[in-house]
Amino acid sequence: MGTDPIIAPQSDTRRYEAIVRISEAIAACREPEQLATTLADEIGKFLNFDHLYLVVLKESSKEIEYLLWGKSPIPSPDLPMEELPTWSAINSRDPQHTPDWNTEERFPRFKEYAKKIKLGSSIRVPLVTPHRRLGVFGIIRDLVNPFSDEEIDLLRLIGRWYWRPRRDLNPCYRRERATPWRICKNLEGAGGAVRTSKTQLGVAGTAYRYMIVT
Repeated sequence: MGTDPIIAPQSDTRRYEAIVRISEAIAACREPEQLATTLADEIGKFLNFDHLYLVVLKESSKEIEYLLWGKSPIPSPDLPMEELPTWSAINSRDPQHTPDWNTEERFPRFKEYAKKIKLGSSIRVPLVTPHRRLGVFGIIRDLVNPFSDEEIDLLRLIGRWYWRPRRDLNPCYRRERATPWRICKNLEGAGGAVRTSKTQLGVAGTAYRYMIVT
């Protein structure tokens, strides 16, 4: 599992449409557990992977409020938070990619654990809100199969622009903070320089109804 590449590279418009569909599915969730499994199901339509988890910290704390598995849970290592790749990702604004756990050097103690349970490749995506560091969602492949630049860009967009949960992770909707143009400009900033077409503005207009905010 987890060895096949992503589907054929998507155009900017197709990528925007994929993000809108994922945001709609997330918006329908009313329980944290449902959110984690929905995220795994939706991302699984585009990426091949073996495990997906979601970590949310308590505000202004290193204490975990939620640790949820959307797909195929694995045991957690007995390590302090500061030595986990998750903590490093929480303190970053960009996804952290480990192409191969056999050659990863940033997390020496976790690396030993990863080799023991035979992890291949993984990525940790920070969940960014305007107010605080919320947490991370992580995706793991059992076999070594690095994530492509396109896959990383797609995951970055999910983590950056469609996570505005309340404390209980129940989404709510408000219109006045977003416009289709602003959504497109946000996506451009997160995913690289792209030209905003009329089609993309139409897609963003659909996303306008589903912007998730605090």
